[in-house]
Amino acid sequence: MPEVTVQQLDSRLQKLVENARISMDRGNFEYAIEMAQSLLSRQPGCVAVRKLLRAAQVQHMKSRNKFFAKAFGGVAGAGAVMSGSSALKKEPMKALEAAEKALASDPTNISAQKLLAQAASALGLHETAVFAWETARDLQPDSREHMLALGDAYVAAGRHTDAVKIADDLLRRNSVDPNRDICARDPGW
Repeated sequence: MPEVTVQQLDSRLQKLVENARISMDRGNFEYAIEMAQSLLSRQPGCVAVRKLLRAAQVQHMKSRNKFFAKAFGGVAGAGAVMSGSSALKKEPMKALEAAEKALASDPTNISAQKLLAQAASALGLHETAVFAWETARDLQPDSREHMLALGDAYVAAGRHTDAVKIADDLLRRNSVDPNRDICARDPGW
């Protein structure tokens, strides 16, 4: 499945993207979410629409009672993540849809972000996987797991300079410890 830009979409779909952006700017987050979800159901490979959707979801969550939204979203999203995880290997598109369903309830759900990234990678949507891992990294900036996965996603997307920056950041964070023997962990050293 190829990834597409907004400019590659049919002109009618481009108009829907523009309407979703206008709705977002006007604070009509529910309409922007509805439009973006509709667009993604037709073109799941459009990263720009997925980013617009996530921004609208985050803003919508901020405008509601955060505690209630987070609690309800966690409960509602858990089932979707579990079903998506089981579908990941055989039906990555179903896993992608399950991840989006969980993120609709709580756009800060780390498990759903990871599932989205894994499903996107399985579908060859490398920029979508990068977006999901970047979001997970932003939500948990100290997670080594997310940084490593983001580096791998950058390599898969052909963004080698970004992958090197991630590696540099990881090395900077984990400065050399003389009591830690890297060679013992990795026989290739």
